[in-house]
Amino acid sequence: MRKMVLVAARGSDLGRLSPGDTRKLFLGVPVAATPSNDPMHPLRNASDPVLEEAFLQKVVFMSRDAYERALLIRAMRGGGSRPARFDSETALVDALLADKSAVTYMWADRAAAWPNLKVVAELWQEN
Repeated sequence: MRKMVLVAARGSDLGRLSPGDTRKLFLGVPVAATPSNDPMHPLRNASDPVLEEAFLQKVVFMSRDAYERALLIRAMRGGGSRPARFDSETALVDALLADKSAVTYMWADRAAAWPNLKVVAELWQEN
């Protein structure tokens, strides 16, 4: 049974995040989950195509094409920037550790393999 989680650097002060806020965040809507109300920075995990597709379908509720269009439209209207996209899990984790306001999604077993990450939300679980 697979479980998808939202993770951040263990040293970050990010609190729990709801799936709805996660969806907003990855659609470019500013979301603050820190005591200082600093905006969070979403990082797209493209290291596993199955994970990315599951995230888009089960959390964002969009196809890949619809998601890309939504990001483009929001950026063109001056409403934010596209989340950075990482094809390498190592590069993704390095970016998370460098930015205490950054979050990304991973399979729970992959997140557990990185002791310097913490789970800030459970997003989806396969039945």
